[in-house]
Amino acid sequence: MSAPPLTAGDKARLHAVERALQTSDTAGAIRLARAALSDGVVHPLLLNLRALAFEREGREQDALNDLLQARELAPQDPAIHNALGLTFARQNRLLEAVSAFEAAAAAKPDFAHAHFNAGWALEALGELDRARKAYEAALVLDPARAEILGRLASLAARRGDWNAVRDLAGRALAINRDQNDARLARATADIAESHFTDAETALKNMLSGGRGNAEERYHAFGALGDLYHRQDRFADAYTAYVQGNREMHRAAAARFAPGRTMRPVIGWLDHYFRNTTPWPQTIVAGADSEPAKHIFLLGFPRSGTTLLEQILASLPGAISLDEKEALADSARAFLAAPEGLDRLRNLDAAGVRHYRALYWQRVREFGAAPEGGIFIDKHPLHTLKLPLIARLFPEAKIIFAIRDPRDVVLSCIRRRFRMNAYTYEFLLPDSAASFYSAYMGVAALFRQKLPLTIAEIRNEDLIADFDSETRRLCAFIGVDWNAQMRNFTARAQRRAIATPGATQIMRGLNAESVALWRNYAVALAPIMAPLAPWVEAFGYPPA
Repeated sequence: MSAPPLTAGDKARLHAVERALQTSDTAGAIRLARAALSDGVVHPLLLNLRALAFEREGREQDALNDLLQARELAPQDPAIHNALGLTFARQNRLLEAVSAFEAAAAAKPDFAHAHFNAGWALEALGELDRARKAYEAALVLDPARAEILGRLASLAARRGDWNAVRDLAGRALAINRDQNDARLARATADIAESHFTDAETALKNMLSGGRGNAEERYHAFGALGDLYHRQDRFADAYTAYVQGNREMHRAAAARFAPGRTMRPVIGWLDHYFRNTTPWPQTIVAGADSEPAKHIFLLGFPRSGTTLLEQILASLPGAISLDEKEALADSARAFLAAPEGLDRLRNLDAAGVRHYRALYWQRVREFGAAPEGGIFIDKHPLHTLKLPLIARLFPEAKIIFAIRDPRDVVLSCIRRRFRMNAYTYEFLLPDSAASFYSAYMGVAALFRQKLPLTIAEIRNEDLIADFDSETRRLCAFIGVDWNAQMRNFTARAQRRAIATPGATQIMRGLNAESVALWRNYAVALAPIMAPLAPWVEAFGYPPA
């Protein structure tokens, strides 16, 4: 696509826009750009500026349309690719955001911001190794930017590399002593290495006087809670966790107003499956390029799915996806509204093959090659997508992780998550408990109404008798047990695990988090009622 040729008058208007930008008059440049576009002048710069205005007005789709047109007109323009990446990221279309940022960097290899933006988008996707490489590329181009060093320090903290944390954080803070990613990473290292006084001082300084944005304070209060937890100051720890969570909840309230979380979805899923007959199982032959064994690893977040993933991925020929969203296309088609469920139930064989193909396409875009082996799709929140899994992948084996509900909800309160329509529910204790109950309720309905091949595994049983439980899982999957499964930490240490349980996995199998809720029993007492039926259902002692 090419723009119509510019007249002399059009060129004069374009030069006026460029002069406004050169004098940092962005508002004036936007006004001139909008007027020129309204008069039929088409140019990538004008579209880019109008897109910026649309974004400021909350008109994200209009902004995206302008940027897509600008990209068609100027496919090698790095600024347009970068702007497009930012717009995709705001819409949580992170794969497309990464592609746009990488295109910007390819078009202009010395574009440090594009490399940096690719880094945080990859980090949000859970692609931590690629994120580190993108940040390192940005750092080569902009070595005095403390923010890059701070993000690298944060990644080092996530993998427990405390020496790297201290080096990177020290370099960042030498440039900017208030760089909060670096301060938080260093405090995390201090907590891990029992330098509690230093960590407490640093964290309280970060939080004093209302400093920092909501996300920084959320993470700092969480780290302070971790510090108090390490010191067995459980009441202080809970206070810190809840204070940070409440601040984050208030800050994100507009984004996750009623109707924008998963509560309404759970509500209509529950209503539909309470009032429908069981779905029949319809087998559709898969393509030759699909894996020999397909496993969905589900549950509720913080129920032990990451541990199970690392254990199963230690089997010969096994690969795992590590919480990537490969069901996005079918979810948009069938789970956006209640009426999609009947269409899903009645989907014909051609439709099933189409959405299966889209799923495997996504898997490969995430860098996995599933052909012929054992493929593990671990994503606990895909529990709510079991209707899709049952219809599209009826031959798949489903492993459902169970852990004491009190420990699960406590862990959700204690951990810091990237905010989305699910994790927003974890911020307030009563919301976390009621969300757990509603989520497990609809999961139980799915068990009754969907044709699923499913096995449960309790986290506590796995810890108590590893060999017996893993042998049982292997028999369920239809593979031979392998002693390599005992050495799952070696695999985990070679990979960058993106989930909050990463540092626990590195320490290997232990019972340190079993019945941890007892230390917080007084604080948790007000939210026990919605959890009690599930404590009983899963066979845990009431007290």
